Amino acid sequence: MRMQSLLLAALLAAAEAAAEEPRAQAPAQPREAEAPGRTAEAAAAVEGFRSAKFGMTEAELRAAIRRDFPQAAERIVSEQTPVERTQVLTVTVPNLIPDAGTARISYILGHQSKRLIQVTIVWGPPADPTVRPEALVNAAEALRAYFASLGWRPGSVAGGVSLADGSTLVFRGLDEQGRMAQLQLMPAQAATGAAANAQRAFALRLAYVADPLNPDVFRLQRGQF
Repeated sequence: MRMQSLLLAALLAAAEAAAEEPRAQAPAQPREAEAPGRTAEAAAAVEGFRSAKFGMTEAELRAAIRRDFPQAAERIVSEQTPVERTQVLTVTVPNLIPDAGTARISYILGHQSKRLIQVTIVWGPPADPTVRPEALVNAAEALRAYFASLGWRPGSVAGGVSLADGSTLVFRGLDEQGRMAQLQLMPAQAATGAAANAQRAFALRLAYVADPLNPDVFRLQRGQF
């Protein structure tokens, strides 16, 4: 338990320190004006996940999943969310990140458009309740470092923040088109059935979202009731 606490503290301290670093970039200068040895920061582009791109139809999405994960594609689970009324295609993939256990990847099709609007990846419970907590922390830090190396919309980067739902925001950023990548450590007692005084269980959740401000989900229209 002490090992988990130390690892979590190290991760959250790193995320908080990263969030405090100035991320806003001045407009790109001509290459010859850059300091010797400086490497230009690659611009973030949240377009989906691997071959699955935002805006794909279900048929196109299934083909993309088969290209990326041919074995998992044989066991795609399709379901509709009861509240948002979106269609979700889900696959499980082992070792998406080495040593982080089995990941559950959910591809979400919009309520009205019927096209890909979000990809969510979960490690740990309930996707894999056997994965070691320190492995999830290591995966979170690897992802945070990867995202932190990219150039995001100025002022959009955040991390090291406790959210109202009990999760910890490890990283969040918007690309220039307003598409979002968000990485969270999520409490998972309910999923694991852990007792109130048991060691805290958690999961790691990564979401790529095409339009975080206006998601294509079912909503009651103003004035209907």
